[in-house]
Amino acid sequence: MNKYYKEWIYLILIYSIAYLYCLPFAIAITNKPRWKMLNQVHQSCIVGCTPATRSIAEWKGKNYFVGQGGTDCLMTFWTITHGLLYTGIGYCCPNLFWESFSIGVAFEIYEKYRYQCEDALDIFFNTGGFLVGQKLRRGKI
Repeated sequence: MNKYYKEWIYLILIYSIAYLYCLPFAIAITNKPRWKMLNQVHQSCIVGCTPATRSIAEWKGKNYFVGQGGTDCLMTFWTITHGLLYTGIGYCCPNLFWESFSIGVAFEIYEKYRYQCEDALDIFFNTGGFLVGQKLRRGKI
């Protein structure tokens, strides 16, 4: 049996829950009056752009929607969730860095070609989040 069997189980569970929430559910409730407050959270901008960061914000896909203008926002609710998700993955699966990194890159490619809602900045937040979770798990933070 693989020595990281438990970590793989955790990884599969975490990704399954995240996928179901982020794509089918979040997309299905967009513009539904019942879910207005949750949609406002989904569409919130956490850090706006400056002239120096505007080119980074343009890495978002054409369907990456944040309020009225996606290119005016550097970090969104979704950017933060990437960091938090990968902090959890790094904590629960500290030995699966390259595997989770590869899945994260593949998921961004999937978002690009399936929904046109990719954000290249997510890969940096995935990596940073994983490393924070890994260090927390190992008691180095």
